[in-house]
Amino acid sequence: MTMSTAPTILVAAVFHESHARTPLRTTIANFVVTRGQALLEKALQSDASIGGAVRYLAGEGVNLIPSLAAISPPGGLLVAGLCDQFIAEIAAVAKAQPLDGIFLDLHGAIAGEDMVDFEARLCTRLRAELEAGIPIAVALDMHGIVCPNLVQAATILVSCKNNPHDDYKDAGQRAAQLMLQQLRGGQPLHLWAEWLPVRIPYPLETTSSPLCKIHAERRRLETGSIADISILNSYPFGIRAPGGQCILVSSTESLHHARGTAEAMAAVFRSHLSEFVNDLPSPAEALLQADTAPKPLIFGDFGDRVLAGSPGDSTYLARQILSLRPDLKVLAPITDPQAVAQAKALGPGGAARFTLGARWSHEAPALEEECQVLSLSDGRYTLEGPFMRGEPTSVGDCAVLRAGNLTVLATSMPALTQDIAAYRANDLQVADFDVIIVKSGSHYKLSLAKYGHCVNVSTPGFTNVG
Repeated sequence: MTMSTAPTILVAAVFHESHARTPLRTTIANFVVTRGQALLEKALQSDASIGGAVRYLAGEGVNLIPSLAAISPPGGLLVAGLCDQFIAEIAAVAKAQPLDGIFLDLHGAIAGEDMVDFEARLCTRLRAELEAGIPIAVALDMHGIVCPNLVQAATILVSCKNNPHDDYKDAGQRAAQLMLQQLRGGQPLHLWAEWLPVRIPYPLETTSSPLCKIHAERRRLETGSIADISILNSYPFGIRAPGGQCILVSSTESLHHARGTAEAMAAVFRSHLSEFVNDLPSPAEALLQADTAPKPLIFGDFGDRVLAGSPGDSTYLARQILSLRPDLKVLAPITDPQAVAQAKALGPGGAARFTLGARWSHEAPALEEECQVLSLSDGRYTLEGPFMRGEPTSVGDCAVLRAGNLTVLATSMPALTQDIAAYRANDLQVADFDVIIVKSGSHYKLSLAKYGHCVNVSTPGFTNVG
């Protein structure tokens, strides 16, 4: 296909990582949804994949047709009907005018109570609506779960390469680039998916071994006619099959070439499997650094990671710290809509006995504390990144509570506390604390490492990797 005029490309995004085992469910209220021109304006300022794609395509003079962008923190399965609602809305925009291509920013692990394969269903629906040969380019999170139907329906699949994810925008731009090359008469792409039926526990960051060594080999192979190699480490808390690792290779030479490269990459991965060892410190071990490391200590609560779909209500780590080191000033985010409602009724300056946390997570009992309400907020802020920089988020009403050396950021919905914006929006200064708990296992380091010493801590919970 060769374009003689500016191509018309639909752009849309649905972002969520769907945990199948948490009792929480994700509703439309958990999403920040933008449409039309507002979507394009937001995307131009965003470091999400759709931001990288829109900036690139706009710079190339493409006629952009915005559908919707629905962005939510990870959480429980989407309530019945919500997946179909998103698919129907995007498909309706796709049917409304002739298109030359579609760009989608999707996570790869979106599922609902009534749908296990959202991304594949969406692309299959769009493929049925489009004329033959029109490309569908999809940017994915590297923790997506790729199924064969998605590979069949999509033309281009590109994931981010880094964990922590500071390169969503690059994945979006690359997927858009490859699509535009096709539209301008470039060589057709041949996409091969190679699955490895293994799950890796830890470490999960590409900045350390063994993933850094695996990605070094990826970069070596990603040259010439190999347009992209994406390694997806799956999502262990989803409900979709096949699971394990997936290696996606796009080649301009042939499907045979793509397959051979994927098999070579899979062999590299297998050679490093024994190096994945869960060696996270316990709370007691992590606290040994309390008197020597720069403060604040910033502890990633690995078993209660909101950024992996947990509710964010566990009190386990806070209890451990308060028991072992009661002299330390601790800031703990806790998802607890009842506590927020109680704080709102009291108002700033009010005081009462609060029952905090353990609404869904039961590894430790709720905290029973006499608390003063320091402040209230509406829970709306824009992420400063680098992870998802420029994306607005809403976690419902919030309250800051204090009980002695413990300060609690209580939120109505699971909150993205890996970003400094969460604290600024609630008038919290991270330098005022000795220990800050964050409900994240990697991405918090991108935003918070310059403010303190980051340590992932082994804790029980919905996102414990065993």
